[in-house]
Amino acid sequence: FSVPGYKCYRQDRASNPRAVYGGGVLTLVRDGITHSPWPLRTLSSSDPISDFLGIKIHLHSRTLSLLNVYSPPLPSRATRFDPSLLPSSPSTFIFGDFNAHHPSWDAQGRPDHLGSDVHSWLLTSSLECLNDPSVHTLLHPSSGARTSPDLTLVPSTLAPRCVWSTLPDL
Repeated sequence: FSVPGYKCYRQDRASNPRAVYGGGVLTLVRDGITHSPWPLRTLSSSDPISDFLGIKIHLHSRTLSLLNVYSPPLPSRATRFDPSLLPSSPSTFIFGDFNAHHPSWDAQGRPDHLGSDVHSWLLTSSLECLNDPSVHTLLHPSSGARTSPDLTLVPSTLAPRCVWSTLPDL
């Protein structure tokens, strides 16, 4: 997989021998942006079910850490995915499909245990969820249910300068 003008980083679920379903994470970085991979061995070893992909963006005055997360909707994931292990700093951005539901970001979905865990962790972290709870990020193809398992977490100090929106469903 490639996109002209971008460096492609991917963590394929198929490469994980413990994976039950396909999937994974992919991050594209535009050519000309100084960056480096961000090894996440601690996260991967503590949660072999989820996928994590990190990139460091090197700016003139500081480095931004971008983390792409996929926590699959497996029955065992609530006991394996621990949001308190996620990095939280004034330069960390976390994006991904957490498959976690909480009214703070998902007014349409049914709240779940993982959603409560992520919400509690957010209250003590230096990150803020940008999601608008009234806007869904997933239109389930078979049931038509509208939920928001996908989260955009940004440093609280930068949240007022960020804009969050979704694109039309395909």
